[in-house]
Amino acid sequence: MNIFVRYGYKKTSIEDISKAAGITRQGIYLHFKNKDEIFSASIQKALDDGLQFADQILEDDRLTLEEKLFQALDEWFGRHVGFLRSCVTPSTCVVKIFETS
Repeated sequence: MNIFVRYGYKKTSIEDISKAAGITRQGIYLHFKNKDEIFSASIQKALDDGLQFADQILEDDRLTLEEKLFQALDEWFGRHVGFLRSCVTPSTCVVKIFETS
């Protein structure tokens, strides 16, 4: 996901992805048909990780509801602060991620 955030979807190449992942282009193509599948998988992984983290916080009986919410939001925004800082407006963030042409 970081490679897409850095270069944008359109400018990210399979070569960029393979270097970031530390595997060959052929290795990438053994698992994914194209860049669209890689992007979809990276979005799904980020969402799954966020959901898993939220579940862990919500199950922590030592925290109050307010602490749970603040901790989850702090973790979420903390992980994405670099991305958010690169956005001028919320709509440019969406365009930056999902630009396909």
